[in-house]
Amino acid sequence: MEYSSQLMKDKIEDYQNVIEGLNRDTISSKNSPSCSYSSALKKSKSNHSSADVLILKSSDQNKNSAQIEKNIKNMCNESDLKINVNGTKHIKSGLLINCKNKESLSKLKDLVSSKGNSSYTASVPGKFNPRLKIYNVPAEDATQPGLVEDYL
Repeated sequence: MEYSSQLMKDKIEDYQNVIEGLNRDTISSKNSPSCSYSSALKKSKSNHSSADVLILKSSDQNKNSAQIEKNIKNMCNESDLKINVNGTKHIKSGLLINCKNKESLSKLKDLVSSKGNSSYTASVPGKFNPRLKIYNVPAEDATQPGLVEDYL
């Protein structure tokens, strides 16, 4: 009888040690996150590039964006030309095509300009030049070098 009670006590101690170890692991993982908010945000931004976008517009105003997409898909075979497209978006005046890289963008633009029979215009959107007004800046601070860089 003593042997079985001693065996039970040893088992209970082993289970308590395992539970305490699990509790320590969960508490330490809560205190030190494996990925911070800023690093997760940096990862998501690096995957997205807005520079590889092509805007297709039809010269015929009666065509909607679904018809433009259908015609472009019939016009080119993406797998044969090795054009990598991340996705498309229907916009009011045409179709927006998000390519995976600049090579795919240039291939698609050349294809549309050569096979499109001037019924489609392909353009790459330019960068915006935003402006910012800052009010109530003292005159002595306004002449300070590097003021604009500090705010941007």
